[in-house]
Amino acid sequence: MLRFRHAKWANDVLIQYSRIGPTLLYKRLFATRQFPILDAQLPGPCKTLHVTVDRPAPALQIIADALPDRSIAFAEELVAFGAVYHKAVSSEKLMRPKRMLSVHTAAATGDYFRIHTAPRRFPAARSRKSNEWRALVIADEVDYIVVNKPPGVPVHASVDNAHENLTKCMVDALGLSKLWAPHRLDIDTHGLVTLCKTRQFAADFQNIMRGGPECIRKLYRATVHCKQSPIQKLLASGAGHPVDVADPSPTVELLHWQQIDGRAPKIFTESMPTGDEVVSGWRDCKLRVVHEVQSGEHLWNLTIELLTGRTHQIRGQLHLAGLPIKGDRMYCAERRLDEGNTMRESPQLCLQAHHLAFKLPQKTEWRSYSLDDCRSTISTGGDDDPLPV
Repeated sequence: MLRFRHAKWANDVLIQYSRIGPTLLYKRLFATRQFPILDAQLPGPCKTLHVTVDRPAPALQIIADALPDRSIAFAEELVAFGAVYHKAVSSEKLMRPKRMLSVHTAAATGDYFRIHTAPRRFPAARSRKSNEWRALVIADEVDYIVVNKPPGVPVHASVDNAHENLTKCMVDALGLSKLWAPHRLDIDTHGLVTLCKTRQFAADFQNIMRGGPECIRKLYRATVHCKQSPIQKLLASGAGHPVDVADPSPTVELLHWQQIDGRAPKIFTESMPTGDEVVSGWRDCKLRVVHEVQSGEHLWNLTIELLTGRTHQIRGQLHLAGLPIKGDRMYCAERRLDEGNTMRESPQLCLQAHHLAFKLPQKTEWRSYSLDDCRSTISTGGDDDPLPV
């Protein structure tokens, strides 16, 4: 049976269901984004039910029958929350189940349902009000907005949670019909993200990213653990290579390889595997450490230019190079700062996307956005470096 913090919350929903019926209750849940039964759930491991329909019936009834308490009200919340997937028996064999968007779906014999009964929650998204989301907008342009994403919030909908994410929350806060996210940050990374107002500009932004550093530039700030200068350590170990040998404060470039795999943590290696070692594809990961400043005992703030945009790239590359990021619970769980302390003690991942610049399609000027003073600029010189370093 499901456990709840306050049984009264769940009982109130059941009373509402008995009074106004499933259709109105579903519309109310969807319109207000309130999920009292889910909100009352105790945190716990994700639970997934797989159901194959053995008789024609309303989909909502099939879902409720699969739940431990057979609750229609809870079934409606799961559907409205985006935690239920459906695949019709008549659909193509290779087609994946799709997120169920309506409680009025009719299920046929042989249909398949995947039900996530304990969706992953994101309190950092859930706790913010509309005015707080609007305050995070750095720039509001005709075709896009630039947002300072807070830590602990995914950019897109997760597999079992379609509401607690940056894109959905900004749509609700700004009163828009839809936003597209052409790029993303890790859930725990905070900083600048572009959200597109039109599908066309989302496609244009994808082309901008394919153009590489000539079309888009990104700077990150990371706090890492190192007992000496990180740049000197990278040069001494051979993990990094200077971009300009004559520069007394060299910019160091790192090259690693990441295995193409949907699972996390990602696998990184210093050289691309060959021969029998190649089980699946690998892709290159490049970044540059362009500035460093010591911020504490064995702690350094690095400014990093991202040259390729791979999932977990900065975290994985710095970890492999012996520069674990403070607060990284995924890649640096056992890395010690000093006796008795670990990198996990920071309440959040110390990684921020603090500067973003790109060229608009058919334009020569750079659009530049920074968190230093929450500013946005347009540079008219097409060949000028838009980055502040």
